[in-house]
Formats: sequence, C-alpha cells, structure tokens
Amino acid sequence: MKIENQFLNDQVRKSLPGEFIELSQGWVHYELGGPENGLKIVLVHGFSIPMFIWNPVFSFLTEAGFRVLRFDLYGRGYSDRPKLPNDLKLFENQVLELVQKLEFSKAPFNLIGLSMGGAISMMFTRNHPDLVRKLILVDPAGLPMKDKMFPAFLKIPVLGKVLFRLIAPKRLSSNLDDDLMHPETFPNFKQLFMEQFRFKGYFRSILSTIQNFPMEGLESEIGELGRVDIPMQLFWGELDTTVPYYLHEDLCRLLPSVEFHSIADAKHVPFLDQPDIVNPLMKEFMEK
Repeated sequence: MKIENQFLNDQVRKSLPGEFIELSQGWVHYELGGPENGLKIVLVHGFSIPMFIWNPVFSFLTEAGFRVLRFDLYGRGYSDRPKLPNDLKLFENQVLELVQKLEFSKAPFNLIGLSMGGAISMMFTRNHPDLVRKLILVDPAGLPMKDKMFPAFLKIPVLGKVLFRLIAPKRLSSNLDDDLMHPETFPNFKQLFMEQFRFKGYFRSILSTIQNFPMEGLESEIGELGRVDIPMQLFWGELDTTVPYYLHEDLCRLLPSVEFHSIADAKHVPFLDQPDIVNPLMKEFMEK
C-alpha cells in the first residue's frame, strides 16, 4: 500500500462512504443511523482506529431502535488532519461542534467512549453535564500506568518526528494484535485500519496526539466527574494490556457510582470480543 500519497479534498470526499460536515477545524466524516425518534447515542472511538471500530455496535444499536451518531476524530479515518496540537481541547470541541451543528444536542444524549475516546467522553461529560444523559466507558485512558504507554523519545521534537516516521506504519499495524482476543470475528480489521494510511497527515496527527494528549494525566479531572450526578457504566476486558485491566480499580474509586462490568476472555475492545455480553448490557443500561 502507498502511504500518505493522497490529500483529503472535495473530489476525494465525494468518492468515500458516509457523510461529511465542515466544522471550525476542518471537514469531519460521520454516519447517522436508526430511527429519528430513538434515544440518542454518540460513539467516540480511540487513539488510532477510526469509527469503523464501532461497526457491529452501530448495527446492533440502530437495529435496537436507537438514533446513533459515530464519526472520525480529527486526524483519523476520513476526517481532516488540521495542523494543530491533537490535544484534549481539539477533540472535545469537535464533539461539541458536531452535536450542535447536527442538532443532536437538543436533548441530552448517551455518550459511549472507547480508550482515548473514553477520556474525551469523561471530560466532555465533566464540562457539559447538561448535554449527557448517560455515560458508558470502555477501557478508558486517562489514568497513570505502571509502564508508560509510549516511548519517551517520541516526545522529543525533532528526533521523535524522524523516528516515528520510520517505525509508525509497522508498529501501529502490529499493535492491532493487542486489541482483539478473537480477531476472527472481524476478519477485515487490519485492512480497514490501514485504509487511513493513504491520506496525508495521519502519522503527523498520531504523533501530535502522543505529544499533546493527556493519556495518563486526568486523575484529578476524573475525580471531579465522579461528583457529577449522571449514570455511568464501565466495561473492561480482563486481558487488556493496552490500557491495562488493573486500572479499573482506580477508576471505580474515582467514579464511586459507576456500574462496572469485568469482561472475561476479552482484550482492549470487549464489545468485539464478547458482543453477546457487552451489547445487551449497554442496551439495558441506556433504556432504564
């Protein structure tokens, strides 16, 4: 596959699936599904894998009668790659602008975040509690780990950029093996992931996220979220090593009212490894 040999422009967007909407920092790729009068859900994906990660969940929830919005974060999938720090503010504002421009925030919606998307969702809920009906977290980032998530040299301005360009394509693809315990349930997972490599700016965005997003620095803010009166649900794959399973103890301490579900025989994406367990629990929680 040729890497970053295309620009995401108007002509290319016309050939791509899904819908596009222009926000303040660029064009955003999204999909809306389910009956217009259904309970609303916003899905926020994680660090490197765009919105296709929700494919089976999106189908399940729309068929169950929910109105579901999923989208690609800036720098990922088919969304634009703005030359800005890929920090928490960028992504939180993206969610806010998107739900406002699509008029999805006229009534509180359910918010579901995976991994880095969990961190974004927690901070969005903390800062905009009037917009969130219920919060569901799946292996969320944001808490200190025993072992750092990324090598320290990637945060060195010039050296980090040079080395990241050399190792990123292979490293990011190989890391997919840490996400799923049962990859046979999603046979085209790697192919869909590498599709975004074609467009200029992906690797720059990923490196900027490594350098600017607080993957392990939100303990205080999560504690503040724990005092917000919004129902919360938490899933964690017991075999997750990407955002390690042991962190669920810290998160449950910071979010004392959260409904926690430990998912056996699952890695970083338990709704793909164990959909028959996770999906009905999500549905029941949101319908209460």
